[in-house]
Amino acid sequence: MLFTIVVTVIPAIAFVATWFLVGGKASERYFELVAQIIPILLLTLAVEQRYFARRRRFPFPPTLPEPSPPEENWRKLLRVYSFLAHAYALLLLAILALGEFTALQVVAGGESTHQDLRTTAGSLAAGFTALVLSTFSGSGRSPDDAR
Repeated sequence: MLFTIVVTVIPAIAFVATWFLVGGKASERYFELVAQIIPILLLTLAVEQRYFARRRRFPFPPTLPEPSPPEENWRKLLRVYSFLAHAYALLLLAILALGEFTALQVVAGGESTHQDLRTTAGSLAAGFTALVLSTFSGSGRSPDDAR
């Protein structure tokens, strides 16, 4: 359970850390590229983790232990786990959407600020961090999908 909580917040930590570390301004070309990269990153994560599947299994931890005798505790654990997995997906979507919106706003307006660079760089860092975590934790496929 602790692993699930940690993995849930790592992309947000990557966003915040990058936001504080990045400085300066970027060219309009950078924002054009970011506006193209973020949707691809989002689609890659959505396909890899099967965000749109009806019976989706969440990526972390890859397997849950078998239910122990107190079934109510097991159900409570699954509810918490499901909530954290949904929170993870929504948080990641919000971060990537913020980065995409910022990049498109700069491309449309033609001027960027220091905050725009920080926001887009943080969104890219969060997205790539989530992709790396996805690689280590396995896909959202259930064992029944292999058949």
